[in-house]
Amino acid sequence: MKTRSLLIALALFVGISVSAQIKSTSATKAPAKTGTSKSTQSGQTSGGTTTPPACYAGKTWKLSKIEKFGVEKDPGDDQKGDMLILNLDGTFKIILKGVEKTGTYSRGSWLNLKPADGSEALPIKVESCNDSELKADWRDGDTHNHFTYKAQ
Repeated sequence: MKTRSLLIALALFVGISVSAQIKSTSATKAPAKTGTSKSTQSGQTSGGTTTPPACYAGKTWKLSKIEKFGVEKDPGDDQKGDMLILNLDGTFKIILKGVEKTGTYSRGSWLNLKPADGSEALPIKVESCNDSELKADWRDGDTHNHFTYKAQ
């Protein structure tokens, strides 16, 4: 009988703890940003919205600098024409190492570019953005590549 009472008490305790955590989590969520301001924030929201912040929406961004392992350099010959366009309708166009890809993207803590050809998704973290410059962190395995783009 003691074991049964102990199990019931434990189940009630766990149930109350989980319920309290769910209520406190939902009460503290901030509303999603609409991305209409021109700030240097990346405009990240939870839940995967596709409307980008005004700082990089509908612009053509040309690759101007690459930083890898703390060393900044100009794009190599295979990257001279690289660019990125994120459209308001959730579509993108990118030229990466001379290869053009198009597709759709979603936005959470990272931008997730999903190529229409079914190839591997391209995760990008927007580090900063203003009217003339976009800085992004591209992951290549465990390596972070910091790309600087200039508005065209």
